[in-house]
Amino acid sequence: MIVTSNSDCGHLETDLVEPIVRTALEFGELAPGAEAQVRWLLLCGKLGSRDRALLCLLQDAIQDGCVRRVSLDEDAFLEV
Repeated sequence: MIVTSNSDCGHLETDLVEPIVRTALEFGELAPGAEAQVRWLLLCGKLGSRDRALLCLLQDAIQDGCVRRVSLDEDAFLEV
């Protein structure tokens, strides 16, 4: 799904961040679908401080090589 504006985010589930981060840390990789959900959440801008902190933790794990991105896209997904 492509999000074209913040109005497309009205039904967004914001409790997705913790399970995505937990799964990535547990298995050591971030699946393309999970990364797409993170991008969508960031685009919609409906994240609280706890979710942003979790995404920072995930970004650090990716940068440290503890989690690898399983994605065809070379761009970093986090602009926190």
